[in-house]
Amino acid sequence: MRGLANMMQDLRAVADWYPDLADAYNMLGMARVEGGGIISALEAQRQAIALAPRNVEYQFNLGQIYVAGKKWMRRGRFSRG
Repeated sequence: MRGLANMMQDLRAVADWYPDLADAYNMLGMARVEGGGIISALEAQRQAIALAPRNVEYQFNLGQIYVAGKKWMRRGRFSRG
């Protein structure tokens, strides 16, 4: 787990130095979900998508985070009718 914490710290530093680098936010989001931080993972992943909205890998990873956090039944979404 210590290696994961170091990686997240390094990725956060990269994102701070290069705020337009979508890959840093994508990797940070995936690292955070591995560490159990679903909310912070969603925030990082949404930032990656905001920077590169056509990147389907980022969209897929966002879905993976939702599944990991069991947040697929958000209010107003995926409802019938």
